[in-house]
Amino acid sequence: MSRFLFLLWDGGGNVPPQLGIARRLVARGHHVRVLTEPSLQREVAATGARFVPLSTAPHRSDRSPASDFVRDWEARTPIGEFARTRDRVLIGPAALYAADVLAELRREPADALAVDWLLFGGALAGEAAGVSTVMICHNPWMVPEPGRPAPGLGLRPAAGIAGRVRDAVGNRLFTASFDRALPTLNAARRDLGLEELTTVSDLFGRVERVLVLTENAFDFIPTSRAANVIHVGPVLDEPNDTEPWSSPWAAGDPRPLVLVTTSSYFQDPHTMLDTACAAVRNIGARAVVTTGAVDPGTLPQHESIFAAPSLPHDQVMRQADAVISHCGLGTVHRALTLGVPLLCQPIGRDQPDVAARVVAAGAGLRQSPKASQQRVARALNRLLTDRTYREHASDVGARLRRAADRQAYLAELESAAEAQKSSTVHEVAQRNA
Repeated sequence: MSRFLFLLWDGGGNVPPQLGIARRLVARGHHVRVLTEPSLQREVAATGARFVPLSTAPHRSDRSPASDFVRDWEARTPIGEFARTRDRVLIGPAALYAADVLAELRREPADALAVDWLLFGGALAGEAAGVSTVMICHNPWMVPEPGRPAPGLGLRPAAGIAGRVRDAVGNRLFTASFDRALPTLNAARRDLGLEELTTVSDLFGRVERVLVLTENAFDFIPTSRAANVIHVGPVLDEPNDTEPWSSPWAAGDPRPLVLVTTSSYFQDPHTMLDTACAAVRNIGARAVVTTGAVDPGTLPQHESIFAAPSLPHDQVMRQADAVISHCGLGTVHRALTLGVPLLCQPIGRDQPDVAARVVAAGAGLRQSPKASQQRVARALNRLLTDRTYREHASDVGARLRRAADRQAYLAELESAAEAQKSSTVHEVAQRNA
């Protein structure tokens, strides 16, 4: 039995997989605490873990757009969106997150620290405290490396000289964007008595492990060249607070069924949702729409459209012929494991890179979230009429299910905790010798 401390922020799709891991550790008899925002207190309690509120780091008590301290939908460009996340989550408040983690570790020690990989301050705290630290990557692996497409741009693998040049330039640009905040990160490190880094990405080499919550081949081969970066497969947990779905249409309705879904974290998806509903009507299909933070009453009303803030996606997807999605990794994992092809309309964050992996696997198509009704309708019709997309989705989904069933993240976290306990015992023995 080990003691785990999780550090988590309320960022939308990052929450279910990490709380799913916490729940499984609790079921295996471990003591688990989750240091996070008050807005997640109920979700943490449902796992059996102990909720500990952030006090110094940014936090909010609800999930309303008004309380959002990132507000990335207000950025005018992808670069501006990244800068907001970097400065308001990843690096800007790193010292504040580190302070909260260190205070909690002083109050009650842990054998391993599990940190949302976007909270760099948690990694600093683990290093300063000498605690085994595991970063949980709930996105594709997005750290620049040779042989992989430059992250953040939604690129697919490219061969030859042109591809290598493209990726080299893209990787340099991505690294430069990160390193604009290197002085802030190094200032936090100096205050904790840690040596400075030469580049932000060096941080990932200072933790015990980085666990990437998807399947290796889906995330583009070759995998990371860093020995401590491990693809451990997805966590396929679905929120348990959704109401059962009952179809409003008569049994045997011959029209194709499309699930249209967007993030539970507000990204201003009104245009995408409105256009998707119009495209579904255009091709004579039906749509179940889950709107997340958007009021479903604001969508166009029609007999062929059924909308709700949230529904059990698995139940709907088992009947669906296609999914139109913002392309959050959790939604993509669920659709593929059920063999449903996707029309990807990434809005921001890691979503363009997730969409690139879906398209590269032949399991879907990609359109801009601002694409016209006609373009969305044509792409959707192609997904519904070409069985190849469903076949590829089923093939990729089978690999994802096998990876999920292994639950390799549990063994990795337990191993990190055991290594910490062994090190502590050794240090005590040395002092007493």
